[in-house]
Amino acid sequence: MKQRITLLSNVIDQDSIDTNGLEFTENSISIPNSIWYQRQDRLTLDPSDISPQLSKLLSNYDQFKFTLKSSNLESSSIFQNFHPNGLTLQLLPKSPYGLNESLDQWGNYLSTNFNPKGSKFNHENFVLTATSLTYHKSSSELELNSTIITQFLETFNNELDIIDQIQDLEISYDSSNPILKIQWISIPSTNSITTINKSQFQKEIAILKPQSQDLEDLELSGLRTILSPINENYLPPTKTLIYLKPRHKFIPSSNTSISLSEPIGLHPVIKFQYIPPSVDQDHCKLYISTLLPSHLFFDKYQFNSNSLQLLGHWGESDLELPLWKIKKFGSLQLFEIKNHTNDLELIYHSRYLDPFTNPIVQFNKPDFFYACDSLILSDPEHVELNPFDDSLLGIDSFFTKDTVFYHLDHDSNQDLQINIPNLSILDYLKTQLITLFIVLIGTGWLLYKIFNTGSSKTNKKAKKINIKKKK
Repeated sequence: MKQRITLLSNVIDQDSIDTNGLEFTENSISIPNSIWYQRQDRLTLDPSDISPQLSKLLSNYDQFKFTLKSSNLESSSIFQNFHPNGLTLQLLPKSPYGLNESLDQWGNYLSTNFNPKGSKFNHENFVLTATSLTYHKSSSELELNSTIITQFLETFNNELDIIDQIQDLEISYDSSNPILKIQWISIPSTNSITTINKSQFQKEIAILKPQSQDLEDLELSGLRTILSPINENYLPPTKTLIYLKPRHKFIPSSNTSISLSEPIGLHPVIKFQYIPPSVDQDHCKLYISTLLPSHLFFDKYQFNSNSLQLLGHWGESDLELPLWKIKKFGSLQLFEIKNHTNDLELIYHSRYLDPFTNPIVQFNKPDFFYACDSLILSDPEHVELNPFDDSLLGIDSFFTKDTVFYHLDHDSNQDLQINIPNLSILDYLKTQLITLFIVLIGTGWLLYKIFNTGSSKTNKKAKKINIKKKK
C-alpha cells in the first residue's frame, strides 16, 4: 500500500521552504493549517491489501466507482473531482449471472459502511445506462461523516493519520489493472497543525501552489518529500514544479447561469443563460447532462428539438406512475446542444406524492460542458500522464478516451431545490376523517332505510292478516 498526499497552498512556493511552523524530519512533517486550504489523499492498494469481503464483491465487475461528495465542495480542475454531489455508485459487470444478488450485496455493504442511519438500496434501485449500472442518492439524504469514513479506511490500515473535515471520497477499481484506489479531499480542521507521521508504508507528500492556468495547462510549484519505512528511500524536502494537462476544467470567466424559473409549480423549468466562450468549434461540441431524483421525470417527447438533441435517456420512463410506485433512484439524460445562439430551457414534471413524503426536493444542477477532441491541445498525450487524472466511468464513459471537457458553470456544486405542490398531512387527515364520517353516516342511513322499510312491510302484512281474521 502507498499513500500520496497533496496539499494546495496560497503561500508556499519553491522560494519559501523556511515557512514559519513548517517542519520536516525523517519521521514526520508538521504543517500549519494556515498555509493550506485543500488536501487530497490517495491510497493505492494491491490485491493482497484488500479484504476478502471487498475482493469478492469486486470480482464480478470489470469496473467499479463509488463517490461521496458534499455540496459544499466545488469541483477542482487540479484534483479532477467532477462527479455529482451525494452518493453515486457505478458498476460495469462482467456477466449478468447472479447480478441482482451481487447488487444487493453492494447496497448492503456501502449503506452499512457509509450511511448506517439511512435505508439500504438494492438491485431494483439501479438504472442501466449505455455504459454502467448506476445508483445515486442526493447529498440532502445523507451525512458525509468523517468519523464513519475514517472507520472504513482503518479496515485497510490503522496507521493512517488523523482524518478530519472530509468533503469528498472516491473509491475506484479497474480489473485490467487490479489496484484499488481510494482518495479523499479534506479542508483544514480546527487544529492549528497538521501532522503526517512515518508509517509501515510509503507516504509521498507535496505542498503546492497553483501558479498559472489557461485552457490547456495548470502549473503548480512547491515542495515534495517522501516518508518511507526504509530509511534509504527517504526524500528530504525538494523543490518541485509540475505542469498538468487536466481532462476536466472550468472555462475561466465563463458567463453562465443555470437556475429554476419562478414560480416553481408541478412542472419545474430550468433555464440556461450563457454566452458561448471561444473554443475550437470544429473539435468541440456543447452538451448538457442531467441527473434527476425519482420525484421528477423528463418527457422525451416534450423539449425543443431545434435547440437540443437527446442522445440518451435512462431510468424510469413511465410518466403516469406516482412516486410510491417508483423503484429506480431516478433518471439520467444526455443532450447535445445544436443551437448555440439562444438561451435554453428544460421542462421537468413532478410525480404525485403521498402526503407523508417531504415535498422539498434537492438535486444536482445539470452539468453544462464542452467535450473536445484532445487534438486541440499542444501535447494531448500528457492528459493521461496527469497524476490526478481519472477517466473511469462517470460522464467520461459516454465519450472516447481522447476527449477533454470544459465546464461552463462555476457554481455547479450548488444543488437546486424545489417544493413540489402536495396535499398537507393535516389536510389529508381532515379529508380522511370527513370522508370516513360521511361514509359512516351514509351507510347508517342506508341500513336504517333498508331495515325500516322491511319492518314497515312486515307490519302492514300483519295488519292485513288480522283484518281477515276478524272478518
